[in-house]
Amino acid sequence: MEFSDVLNRLDFYEFVSTKVKLSSSGKNRFRGLSPFTSEKTPSFYIDSQSKTWYCFSSGSGGGVIDYVAKLEGLNKNEALAFLKSYLGISDKDDLESEDGKIKKALSMSHRFFLKNQEKAIAYLKSRIENPELIAKKYEIGFYEPDWLYKYLSESGFSDQVLKKTGLFHDDFRCRYVNRITIPIKNEYGHIISFTGRDVTGSSKSKYMHGSTTFLFKKSSILWNLSNVRKMISEQDRVVLCEGQMDAIAITEAGVPAVAIMGSKISEGQLKSISKITSNIYMIFDSDSAGEEGLISAFKMISDIGLESVFYSLVLPGQKDPDDFIRENGVDEFNQLVDSAKPDTSHIISILIKKNLKKDGANKALVIRKILADLLPYMKKSYTYRALDMMERLSQELGLSRKELYEWMESGTKFGYGKNTFQKIEEIQIPAPVYERRILYALLKNSNLINKFNGFNLSVYDFESQFVSKIVEKVKPGLSTNEILDILRESLEDKEYNKTVAFLAQGLLETDFDTALDILRAKVKFRTKKAATDFLGRPITATEVEFKRVVGDVVKYGKEPF
Repeated sequence: MEFSDVLNRLDFYEFVSTKVKLSSSGKNRFRGLSPFTSEKTPSFYIDSQSKTWYCFSSGSGGGVIDYVAKLEGLNKNEALAFLKSYLGISDKDDLESEDGKIKKALSMSHRFFLKNQEKAIAYLKSRIENPELIAKKYEIGFYEPDWLYKYLSESGFSDQVLKKTGLFHDDFRCRYVNRITIPIKNEYGHIISFTGRDVTGSSKSKYMHGSTTFLFKKSSILWNLSNVRKMISEQDRVVLCEGQMDAIAITEAGVPAVAIMGSKISEGQLKSISKITSNIYMIFDSDSAGEEGLISAFKMISDIGLESVFYSLVLPGQKDPDDFIRENGVDEFNQLVDSAKPDTSHIISILIKKNLKKDGANKALVIRKILADLLPYMKKSYTYRALDMMERLSQELGLSRKELYEWMESGTKFGYGKNTFQKIEEIQIPAPVYERRILYALLKNSNLINKFNGFNLSVYDFESQFVSKIVEKVKPGLSTNEILDILRESLEDKEYNKTVAFLAQGLLETDFDTALDILRAKVKFRTKKAATDFLGRPITATEVEFKRVVGDVVKYGKEPF
């Protein structure tokens, strides 16, 4: 097949959006964060009609082949072969290669498993609603001892090829005997392996995944991603869970979910999903093991330096998500998701409880130990997550931000040098990108506040209390200098300097409408309850009263959260 035929069949927007979250920037034009560099402001543009692209941050661009070659590290011939595979186009030469035969063997095995789908449906009836629909939607099959090896061998596949499919043990027994079979697909929707779920209850391994092959490496795959990519983009959120049945139950409850298939989350998986959404929910149990898992994930996220907001979704009673949904219903699960705490807040809660047990009413010692625990993950660079943690610490520990910054900058009480931290003027405002864009636009054009208010939004809808405090002072008709004069009187000196530095730094492009749409979408998913503060607590008390409550936590061990 000629390249022109491949190009005509390719939906370039859909193809690029498997790696990049795109937003409209004009007719047939879209933009997003560069897939080639780490950036915070979108500089990557595509034209879906001409199927061309340009990346300002890397200074490169071109057509479809150039994009695939750069993205996947291929030469032009390899890039064309990659596109054919993506589109499901198989040339005779491709089919005759060993890789082509392995892919064909996997495809034929899938059809073989689906012949027994009725047995899969019978098993699913005890676990989910609409088992027939789920089995068909997720292409779930069943395997019993009727010789898959013999079937594939008689179809012309050599032992060498069959060993490399990952379907068999060393003696060519199929890995999925008496198991429902769940296809594992890559991000483009192509089958690369299978998971077998035991239905007898007699196996030590509840789940059996295919062995590692050139196509399948468990730590690099997020199961269900190809099915829910569009859903993730529309909702700008995703739940990371452990098992495939959990991912199915959560997705069918209306929240896009992907599964890590029983292993620990990897850096590659985190980086991959962070390119698609800025809001990632991670499920943990409410026991000590769950807390340890949360701390471990927090450390990894901090080390990588990701800018996404991570939420800890804690399930009561150590239940699996599919069990929780089956017993408590979809609405209660969705409320659990909507009320989930950012992991930065949850981590502080865990550390408060841990150190209170050890040191009782000694508030200074408790605070010092909490900061000492967290500083290693905050002192490397002032990422959004580090700043977000500072903001939450100031509220959770009852410290003013001025006290906290000065304490952290000195470093002397925690064993860090005085030059460990940057000056406050150099720090970016601790808020998600879309909130910073809204703030920047409002400071530049105060009349936009009418549009903000027209959507029934309030300052309490921002995640960042810092942004809320500033936007509250914006009134229609005020110039930027007039707003700054008001802020000079209402903000602490370092907060004011941070705001001025933020304005001076500027943004290459301020897409107010898109940022506003993201905020509105986030608000839409909240539960119907009283307005909440930065930590998700009802706004009922004054700051003085709040500090009193936090003081009670430190003194008496009470929890206001």
